Amino acid sequence: MKQLLFCLIFLSLAGCGGGSPAPEIPEAAIASKIFKTKVIDGYISGANIFIDNNWNLQQDSNEPSAYEDTDNQTYYFLEEDFAGIDSWSIDCSQKRPRIAQVPLGALDSVRGDVTSAYELYYLPYFSEGAVGEQGEYRANITPLTTLFLPFITEELDGINIDDVDGCGPAANAVATNVLSKVDNVLNELSLKFSIDVFTFYDDFIASGDSELQAYGEVIVDFLKIAFAIGRVIEEEYQSNSRVELDKLSVETILARESFDTMTYNFFSQGEYIDLEDDYIEFTLYGFYGVSVNSVGEPLNSEGDTYVLTLENLKLNSNFLVREIMISKNALFADNRVLFEKKQTTDAGIERLIHFSQFSPGDLLYEVLENEALRRVGIVEVVDGRLHGLQVYFNNPANNYFNYDLETIFTTRDAIELEAIWNEVALLQTDIATIDQNRYLLLPSDNQVLQKHPWSYVERYVDIPSPGVEKRCLNTETEIEYMGEEAYAVCLEGVQAVE
Repeated sequence: MKQLLFCLIFLSLAGCGGGSPAPEIPEAAIASKIFKTKVIDGYISGANIFIDNNWNLQQDSNEPSAYEDTDNQTYYFLEEDFAGIDSWSIDCSQKRPRIAQVPLGALDSVRGDVTSAYELYYLPYFSEGAVGEQGEYRANITPLTTLFLPFITEELDGINIDDVDGCGPAANAVATNVLSKVDNVLNELSLKFSIDVFTFYDDFIASGDSELQAYGEVIVDFLKIAFAIGRVIEEEYQSNSRVELDKLSVETILARESFDTMTYNFFSQGEYIDLEDDYIEFTLYGFYGVSVNSVGEPLNSEGDTYVLTLENLKLNSNFLVREIMISKNALFADNRVLFEKKQTTDAGIERLIHFSQFSPGDLLYEVLENEALRRVGIVEVVDGRLHGLQVYFNNPANNYFNYDLETIFTTRDAIELEAIWNEVALLQTDIATIDQNRYLLLPSDNQVLQKHPWSYVERYVDIPSPGVEKRCLNTETEIEYMGEEAYAVCLEGVQAVE
């Protein structure tokens, strides 16, 4: 089994150890060249290029490396090298990410020898023609195509596909979801920033777009910094690290605004362990809010630089150790079960259970508990935003949904877990019937229903008199309503977007 990806992880720079240069072309007669690819900061020679058929953002044994045509500054693949993937076809691999690992010592046609390793990503985008019309299934992998990955990674939640099944039904279903999301995201960004997003898929060296080239060089410099930080984390935890670049930074770049710092979240996933009761266990180390400048130096909260060490990263970020277990198969009602335990700074030990099929677009039924509160809910991630209902039990005297999660994490009793899921599933998630949940609330407790751009909150208060306080916020206009007007406005707003 391959490494798991959850909603915990967004943008991945997998395999931070760098890749091997492209293999030499065999002399024997071979099939035609396919998937011609350029890697561009300047044109890059000596990179390792592969197609990620099983969507884990790393190269597996049945995912071949491209050959390099140095005369034409192009990489390409051969059909016969994909023989290890069942039901493989050109159409299948065309609908998968291409990843370029640029190692130390590769050659940049504009900037010379590569002195710091980094990685670049390409996501297929077919809005300007039917599949195959892009000429030998060509692609340009650039710093600019790399930017779009954070916008689609929620589509990769919970994916665990062997490389041999990289063209099977599960991988193809992911492709359908991802390609649709890519098309939607790029159309939205095109409207928001008044740009032709296909420009970012072009060969900006050949087109002579010096502004895009300059932007690409700046992005690569930041990617090199992220790669270096990832190596420090890898060496400590002996596992591949991943990095998330926040969407605000991406939008700053797309708006072609000046910037001299970026903020990342880094993750390192430990080796998974098969448990006897059909669960997988692993640990995820997270470094949230790591700020760096454009010359390769990490920054603390005051904007001062510090020496890049693991301990300094922990001190200058929100560091979390997350212990995770997930069932390999559905246990009841088509649900798999995920357990997560982490030590938080403000709320002590936190335990979370998610019930879901963990396929793109599936609902997450959740139970959470820490030293400050309990929470239950039914939610889904839509375009990177959380939609659905969450009920917060802040009052320690409230015994609704009060489970012994510490024991449940140990026993993982399927009957008890199904009983918990059945209780959570009874929550009313429609704003028209949300009042049926009010019996759950004691003073200081609240329920929150979110449907972008609307956020509706009901909070039980006992001062100046017992009752339910209602608030409705439009997160786009930042206009807030109170009382019965709040319910009426949010009722109309939520129903209008459903």
